[in-house]
Amino acid sequence: MKNPVVKKRFIRWSAVACSVIAHSVFLHAQDDASEEVFELSPFTVDESQNDGYRATQTLAGTRLRTNLGDVGASITVMTSEFMEDLGVNTFEEALIYTPSVDLTNADNTDHNRAHGSQMRYGTGQAYSIRGFNTNAGNQSVSHDFFDGADAPDNYNLERVTLSLGPNALLIGVGNPQGVAVTSTKRAHFGGQSTTLRAQYDRWSSLRFSLDHNQELIDDKLAFRVNLLSDKNREFRRYVGKEQDRATLGLTYRPFENTTFRINHESYDINRNIAPMKYTFDAGLLRWAAAGKPTVDFVHTNEAWNGTRAYVDHNGNPIPVHPDAIDEDGWVDEESDFDPNDALGRQGGHNAIWIVGLDGVNAIWDKRYTGQIHNNTFDGITSTRFQAANPWEVTGIPKNANLYAGTWDDPSSFERGRWTHYFFEQKLVENLYLEVAHSEVNHRRDYTPGWSGDIKVDVNRYTPDNQLNPGYLHYYGEDGNQQFRESDTEISETRATLSYELDLTENNDWLGRHAF
Repeated sequence: MKNPVVKKRFIRWSAVACSVIAHSVFLHAQDDASEEVFELSPFTVDESQNDGYRATQTLAGTRLRTNLGDVGASITVMTSEFMEDLGVNTFEEALIYTPSVDLTNADNTDHNRAHGSQMRYGTGQAYSIRGFNTNAGNQSVSHDFFDGADAPDNYNLERVTLSLGPNALLIGVGNPQGVAVTSTKRAHFGGQSTTLRAQYDRWSSLRFSLDHNQELIDDKLAFRVNLLSDKNREFRRYVGKEQDRATLGLTYRPFENTTFRINHESYDINRNIAPMKYTFDAGLLRWAAAGKPTVDFVHTNEAWNGTRAYVDHNGNPIPVHPDAIDEDGWVDEESDFDPNDALGRQGGHNAIWIVGLDGVNAIWDKRYTGQIHNNTFDGITSTRFQAANPWEVTGIPKNANLYAGTWDDPSSFERGRWTHYFFEQKLVENLYLEVAHSEVNHRRDYTPGWSGDIKVDVNRYTPDNQLNPGYLHYYGEDGNQQFRESDTEISETRATLSYELDLTENNDWLGRHAF
């Protein structure tokens, strides 16, 4: 079982970062008159202008490079330096330091989904923006303002931009509540740089990442490779993910005003996801307060009435419950074994698939079996009921795992790749063209089921009158454990024409305008 005990620590305990930087220079513009000056297109931000954690430019406001101070929208930018210093690896971890974002490990946007169903159906991005997420239980994935299918990782990100409100819809991705857009690291000119990072934490997570940029032909051709091997563990057994990812970037400038860029990522991701919150059936606490009555007689396909025999599998009578008042001391009717009315009986046929009990039939018909009453408070005083601690009542450890999936057989397998192509051309002074294309292929095989409210099996015998190996075991019922397969293919193309009109030469009050 898994549970809601501790918040994940975002600054990992024993995080170690080692960097080997041979040469790290970004030549966007130089003061030396003897060197060539490069003019950035309006479709690219200048990361060298970042002031530590503070970014000064963004594409999220208008899809053109704009000073953050000139954008009339709620935008927060997290730089790579910010994320690296915090030791966070996923951008949803970084987003909790931003306004209007909530980490929804327990699907708190909907009480009926508190068991984590949305997380296991969706991409595993466990956060909401302004209290909302999508019907699939996640946020829209966007890489470089293209739709994506995989949950991003920070190993290949230059920045993460949070755009709040419907302004996100203007840039082609997102939802009315907003969107978080990732910007992939691109190959750049200006020498060579290499960074190797390693992380380890007290739950035995192990992560290695490599970032290498290499200029092959001066001011003409450069490539960048980012590699990741990550085994993420949590305090709960089998919760986390294992992923191997690789991103290759290429930048080619055949002519002074022409630039081609390609970014490609391939990934394998195995995940076992669970919310931080578990729900206990209220009837379980009522059952405990009522003396934990059980059904100790064979079923014999009969209702619980006064005409049937209440005997064990050897034909012996069953003693009454300690709270029952009975003349002969043997069970003759329901009130003899359940005097506080804490149990119910399955009336009609109800076939279920049993997982986790060896040596029993996989399919049970629960007709005439006993079960705790669901979510009821009748018959229990508020003091006895509300004072009960479900973890103490059940004895379930708070780091237990209630959800399907192991490291050898995870609940979600993801394989995929995406490629982005960018063509930028300066047509005339202040007039620029960008044509971009994206191809996404994503395969996911998964079990979306979740553990429902925690209950207890009160039947000493199985429906076929054998001793029940699950007797007095706690369990969760779920009707959505089917194995599923999904394939996602996305193909998008966009073209953007930009013109900058600078009227400050005539009068500073007239300003600069981008179209």
